[in-house]
Amino acid sequence: MSKDYQTLLEMWRKEKKKRQELELINKSHQELNGKLQTELTETKEDNKKLTLQINHLEKYKKEKTMLELEKYKKEKTISEQSQDELEPIITSPMSDE
Repeated sequence: MSKDYQTLLEMWRKEKKKRQELELINKSHQELNGKLQTELTETKEDNKKLTLQINHLEKYKKEKTMLELEKYKKEKTISEQSQDELEPIITSPMSDE
């Protein structure tokens, strides 16, 4: 074998080894990318669920606040009515008997 042939053969072997190493790295990256895509999909689904839960809680809080406000208004109205009923008694002169 000639020296040029041996040099080319050695270069070819180095390149082949390098290509194999790069193929392993590529395969590893593809597997990692697949895992990341799965995790991303799960995270997006979780975010959608959390958004729905937050919206539900906000709606519940708003409804609860509105009910409490209505209850307060009713109590206030009843209190005002009671005050109106008491006022004539308080303001009327007491008779001496």
